[in-house]
Amino acid sequence: MKNQWLNSLELVRQDIQKNVSVLARDMAARMGMVEREEFEIQKRVLLRTRLQITELEERLREKEAEGLRQAQDRKKNDHPNF
Repeated sequence: MKNQWLNSLELVRQDIQKNVSVLARDMAARMGMVEREEFEIQKRVLLRTRLQITELEERLREKEAEGLRQAQDRKKNDHPNF
């Protein structure tokens, strides 16, 4: 009898735990919260994106400097000093 009562009590505990977990996830979803795993994934994506932007900015600076040098060279060739 005692075992049966403990088994029933355990089932009730599991049911309550499951329901609380479902409610917590529902509330988190309503609040726009994400699970830790999704957060970590998005964090890695953001870091990769920032790195790509930094690399592209550096390449753009190099291209701009190259274009400026070419423009100055053309200007020197078009108007040589006598």
